[in-house]
This record gives sequence, structure tokens and C-alpha cells, in this order.
Amino acid sequence: MIWEADATDPDAGAVVTALARGYHELSAERQDVVRSFLARKIDEARGDAAADCAADWKDQLAQALDYRGWLRLSLQYRPGGGSPWAVFDAARHAAKSGGEKVVLLSQPLFAAAVVAYDAASPHAPRWVWLDEAMTGVDAAVKASFMGLTVDFALDVMLTAHDEWCNYVTVPAVAVYDLARQVHVPGVDAMPYLWSGGNLTAVEMGQLGVTSGNLRTLIEQVSHVWRRLPEPAQPRVRLAQLAATTWQDAHALDYREELGRAVSRLIAVTHRLPRPLSAGRDWRRAWAAVGVLVTRCRPACSSSISRYSGRGRRRAGAPPHRANRFGCPSVRSPPIGQHRPRSPSSSVKTPPSSSSGRRARPSLSTSRLH
Repeated sequence: MIWEADATDPDAGAVVTALARGYHELSAERQDVVRSFLARKIDEARGDAAADCAADWKDQLAQALDYRGWLRLSLQYRPGGGSPWAVFDAARHAAKSGGEKVVLLSQPLFAAAVVAYDAASPHAPRWVWLDEAMTGVDAAVKASFMGLTVDFALDVMLTAHDEWCNYVTVPAVAVYDLARQVHVPGVDAMPYLWSGGNLTAVEMGQLGVTSGNLRTLIEQVSHVWRRLPEPAQPRVRLAQLAATTWQDAHALDYREELGRAVSRLIAVTHRLPRPLSAGRDWRRAWAAVGVLVTRCRPACSSSISRYSGRGRRRAGAPPHRANRFGCPSVRSPPIGQHRPRSPSSSVKTPPSSSSGRRARPSLSTSRLH
């Protein structure tokens, strides 16, 4: 890359020469040259704005400080180690093949990244991320391209179709082959390692998943996932799915780690709220994959009351409750109070009143909520 000063500006040459030495090597005299040059550019921008009667002069200032206006950048390349440097212009670029264009245009970008990373800490990462890299490039040019990243000591991460980077110019690379199955959410990642000239499949245990509990949970979640109903199949109940999969109707309950893991994976896949309890989010997650969760209802409370002759609840009579079968049951009264009569009969006949008249029968009713 060659910096050339604008021939029409007499001070541009001195500024380009000063900047070419680098900021850390600028002496006080060279810094004064750069300051004077920038001050003159600012004054010219202010004068141009005043001559144009502009409301502000930010456009003129941006144009004056645009370095592309007072210096020129040119690229040079050398086809071989012993060949002389040649200007890389549009004509030479058009004459190159697609693979050569990729390599030639990547070199200035990699060089700029190297300069930026060299100014950082020696232990800082030197990342370069490339998407759809080296598409339509032959194997020889790909090897040269990847060797360039090795020479620059860059940490490269790239995505490409059917690209394994197993070239002699690359000492080692980790490859993840991604596969997606139809009608199955998620992506399978199969790891491989290229090292020492060999491409080897990596087992899951070598990636750190060595804990027995974690590995067992992963296998169990995968087993449940394969048994989820397809979109065209009828829905099933959660207890039925657990019973047919693990011979335990409660194996996928929320209190079980497996049930929480599967439900949260479903929520992530379908972009649903993460279930934090056996509530609405829990049921929505399972419903997204065609699994119905039976909502557990507490015992229904009843409003069975005893009425006196005037229609009021008699003091000391405890409220009745309905058990899980819908039958009313009597709650034990506090200590010191009498125990009410058995609610087996729906019509109760109280004793005669002190006036000798019989009171109206009290009714025992049950209202289920």
C-alpha cells in the first residue's frame, strides 16, 4: 500500500511524509506541520461556508478533513517472490480469476487487522470472522488463502458450505459440521479436528461432557424429543408420554429435572417464555409440541352452611368442604366447640324452640366452584 500526496496541495506532501512515520515517531516539528495543515483546512472550510451563505459549515468541514481529498492510496502486488512490484488497478483486477481476486482483495484487509491487533496486548485475541468464505475458489487458492491467515497469526472463524480447511498450510483447525433434519427443531453439531495432516471425529466425552449426570440427562432429553408427536399426529397427554417413554407417568413432571429440561428446550425452540414453575408457561411449552398438561385443581371448597329458622348461619357451625370426588366433607371444629351433625341427610330437623313452635328445617346445600 502506497501513500501519495495530492500534487495540487503544496503542504500535503509534508503531511503524508510525517504521517507515514507513525504517530509514535512524530517529532514536535512534524506534529506542528500536521496541526498547521489541519488548521488551514478548517479555515478554508469556514471561508467556503461564509461565501456560500450556508447556515452551518459542517458539510464544508467534513469535505476539508476527508483525507481522501488530500492524499491518494494505491495498491501494489507481486505475483511471485522474485517478481517486481506492480500497481494493482481495476484493469489488473478484472484480468484475475475469481479465486485470485479473493486473495488479492483480502490481503489489505488482513494487513489492516494485523496492524490494529499489534497495537493491543500480546495476549489479546486476533479475531477475523468470515461468512461464506472462499466460495467458488479452487483448492490451490484456498490453501494459499488460509496460509495467509496463518502467516499473519490471525484467529479465524469462518462459515462456508462444504469447507473443511484441511490444507497443508493450516496446522490445526476445529470443524463443526452442522446438519438439520426435516420436521425436527434444532441443529446437530458434529465436531471434527484437523491436526497433523489427519481429520478425526471428536467424541462428545472429549469435549468436556464427561459428567455422568449431565451426559445421562442429555441422552434422556434426546430420547423424549424423538417421541414427541408430529404436527399431523393427535395430541397426547404428558402423563401418557411419560408412561410410554419411561414407564412412569410422573417422569416428566415439573418437579423432575428431566421434565424441566425438556420443557425449557421446547420454550427456546418455539421462542416461548422460560417455564419457571408448573404454571401457564409450563403448559404453553408442552402445548407447542402437541402435549396436553392436565391442570391440577385443588379440592373444591363448598359453601355448605347451616341456616337457623331466620335464614342465618348458626353460630359455631363450621363450613363444609367438598373432597376430590365432589362429596361434602366436614372440617373438624376448633377445640371447645361442638361437632356438627353428620351431613348425610340433606334436611335437618332441629329441636323445638322454647316457644313450643317448631322452627323451619335447616337446609344443607353444596355449591361447587
